[in-house]
Amino acid sequence: MKNSKNILSLLSLITLFSTLSSCKNNVNNNVSSTSSVISTISSTSGSTSSEVVDTPLFKYVINTNNEATITAILDDSVTVLVIPDEIEGKKVTSIDLSEESYSKNVKSIKFGQYINNISFYNVDFDNLVKLEVDENNPYFIVKDNCIFSKELVRGYKVLYLGCNSSIIPDENVAGYENVALYTGAFYSTKLESIHISKNITDLGSPVFDCSKLAKITVAADNENFTDAGLNVVLGKNENNKSILYVTNKDAFVPNDSSICTEIARYVFSKLTIESITIPDNINEIDFNFYNCPNLKTIKLSSALQKIFFNSDTFKKCPQLSNIDTSNNTNYYFENNILYEPESPSSKTKFVVLSYIGRESTVTLDEKFVQIGTYAFAKNTTLKTVALPAKLSLIVDYAFQDSAIENINLENVSALKTGSFAGCKNLKTVELCSKLTTLNDGVLNGAVIEKLVINQAMQSLINLRNQPGDSTIDSYSIGNSTFFTNCYIKDIELKGEGNTYVFKNNQLLSVSNSRLLFIIGDDNNITIESTVNFIVNLKLYSTVDTTYNFPREVLSFGGCKNIKVGKTFTLPETVTMLCDKAFIATEFEEINLNNSLQLIGDRAFMASKVKKLIFPETVTKVGNYLLWNSMCEELEIKNGKTLAFTTTYSLNATNVKVLKYHGTKEDLKTAFTTKKSFENNFPSIQTIYLKNESGEFVSVAPSELTW
Repeated sequence: MKNSKNILSLLSLITLFSTLSSCKNNVNNNVSSTSSVISTISSTSGSTSSEVVDTPLFKYVINTNNEATITAILDDSVTVLVIPDEIEGKKVTSIDLSEESYSKNVKSIKFGQYINNISFYNVDFDNLVKLEVDENNPYFIVKDNCIFSKELVRGYKVLYLGCNSSIIPDENVAGYENVALYTGAFYSTKLESIHISKNITDLGSPVFDCSKLAKITVAADNENFTDAGLNVVLGKNENNKSILYVTNKDAFVPNDSSICTEIARYVFSKLTIESITIPDNINEIDFNFYNCPNLKTIKLSSALQKIFFNSDTFKKCPQLSNIDTSNNTNYYFENNILYEPESPSSKTKFVVLSYIGRESTVTLDEKFVQIGTYAFAKNTTLKTVALPAKLSLIVDYAFQDSAIENINLENVSALKTGSFAGCKNLKTVELCSKLTTLNDGVLNGAVIEKLVINQAMQSLINLRNQPGDSTIDSYSIGNSTFFTNCYIKDIELKGEGNTYVFKNNQLLSVSNSRLLFIIGDDNNITIESTVNFIVNLKLYSTVDTTYNFPREVLSFGGCKNIKVGKTFTLPETVTMLCDKAFIATEFEEINLNNSLQLIGDRAFMASKVKKLIFPETVTKVGNYLLWNSMCEELEIKNGKTLAFTTTYSLNATNVKVLKYHGTKEDLKTAFTTKKSFENNFPSIQTIYLKNESGEFVSVAPSELTW
């Protein structure tokens, strides 16, 4: 192996490439300690088609950075796929293909110069034989039909993507002495044989599909991995525990604690076996069962102490019907529910850990007191869950992205982070009198026919009084971003002595005349005349909307996820923007008024505003005002007196042009140090200073000295 290149021949590409997120900076987030994979097997590669389709029909989305992510290939005739640099003027920086993509006929892919993220997790590329990357791409480079990181990442040359004709350089090739295979690099391939050579010192998990693997070998001089003569790949994890990184097509797990005590994530994915037995030397399972199409039974070992759950656990296992816990006292299985007992060996039902059934209605046993993390997540058949009287806690992401429609929460006292996030079919959600804890994003991204707020829990609703009051978020209930991104069609306030009222699609605070929430799709809304303090204005109209302010409004804030056109003009009556006032809003143009005095923390963070003008009346600003926003031009009219006293006051991530009403000395005084200025304007290209005659004079950033 030392004197020859290692050839990786892939019989077919049935894809599932793990996300290559921000490869330049985050490459090793998913690269765990495991050695490289190289194969010598017959190839089905053929010549690339001469038909070049350089403008295939894509489905794409625009992200918060105003960049395009391609999500689907919609033309099944494409054989040579060229990822464009731009779509409709937006840079294409990511490709994350969904299952609806046409990909099986693709033989060649060329990635554009701006691509920094690739995910083929859900698609098939059965005939892919050629990979190319634009030579101007700063993140990726191609060598022998393998896509590598252009630069070393933590000392590794990282291989991100391979195809049917890939050749992985061996340790004798300069620059490739230390190779890491990124998570999912060959996960869409159908290898029959792999060899881990000496220079492959790190493997993600999983790196490839094991469903056809018949022969697995590791170089004798590889210091990180071994096959132990067992036709698998074994190594050490970050805790120096012996771990199985690659199994063969028969899902072989060594039954020997001296060489294996754990199993790497997703190792069994795509295997076609019908049953898996976890041997006694394995004491933890970490997301191992996902996308096992023929799996019917899993038998747990007596020594198994911990199962780690995520939203993929037991998902895409359509035939799974039995989890055999007969030898285990830490877990039990009954009525399609894997559960944790109150104490080992007691069998008393305590926590619902995972539901693997496909019924539309589930009635939980009266002894259950808690629903665990991801227990019903991504269940697409579930519509109704009946909770027992004792069940008081629903923990993180319990029903995330499920099809749940009806659930009675009358006895629930705590809803943890994201417990109903992404649930698009909820009929009625009632926040009942026993509810005392609401964590972040309980309804993040959910769609609800009606939200019922019981009077007894309205005391949980607290709102920030002014910019800089760090005790409570400006768009929160309690200390949680409970309403974030959810679409509510109706609100009902229930009980006597309500502290809030709901009328004309507006949720209002009676005691201090605050406007909290606006719902509905009216295209002309008049704010209630009692309102003098707007703190949590969430606008979810899907049409262009006019907002009429009938009286003086002292503050405006919390315009979260407005989807109502491209322009917003701040009423002249508004004197203060609360923290996060326009965070993540869709407006490309925000016109600030000449009465504005205070701007709170993160006021324009992650927004799509292109240009901002701070009027002369502004006397104080918070921190991180423009962090990760699309703003490219900023004009500051009050340059002689406005101070930016903290290191990241503006944090104007993408501002390229600064128009400053003041002299160089005014600018230096406002930002104190050169480092402070650079931190606030990391992308600055041009500065214009307004002189005494009222003219702007261009100054290069390099001319500023402190």
